[in-house]
Amino acid sequence: MARMSTEVPDVMLTLLQTIHEDLQKVKQTLDDHINTEPAEWAAVLEGLSKRAFPEGDPEGHRKYHEDEMKYMEARADFWKKMLFEVTKYGIFGVLGWLSYVAWTAFIHGPQK
Repeated sequence: MARMSTEVPDVMLTLLQTIHEDLQKVKQTLDDHINTEPAEWAAVLEGLSKRAFPEGDPEGHRKYHEDEMKYMEARADFWKKMLFEVTKYGIFGVLGWLSYVAWTAFIHGPQK
């Protein structure tokens, strides 16, 4: 019996040492991850930046989109004004034609 009681603490001690070593490995892995993650993210962002911005120029990229939006707004304004003018002169044309028809009918008098 005495031998079993001495073996149990040895097994417990071995188990505790194994757990301690595993915890140290986990801690080291976490420390490595914490230390390398910012560099990994920086590399990913740099890659995205190179693909997203022509020649690595974010200012030029932003300016391109701003110019594109101005162009689209100018085009929309053009078509809005064009529609207004076409409608305005169309109405004047129809009123002018109706006035001409009414005037010629008045000049010729009643038809029998």
